[in-house]
Amino acid sequence: METIIVYLKNQDQLVAFVAVAKAMKVEFETSKKSIIIESPYNAKFVSKIKKGDEEIKNGEFVKIAVEDLWK
Repeated sequence: METIIVYLKNQDQLVAFVAVAKAMKVEFETSKKSIIIESPYNAKFVSKIKKGDEEIKNGEFVKIAVEDLWK
């Protein structure tokens, strides 16, 4: 019948909108391109975690026994 374009600002709005649309039995589709979801985490922190994950995958780490942590 008609098309409505909704610009959601965050994940909470997306969840609420989807719930209402489903409750009203409204057909809808989403596009991740138009939805910007902001992370609650600092971007620098996230990049450090991702770098650490890559290093582990590449075998670039040292194992330390638990009992040696407090020495």
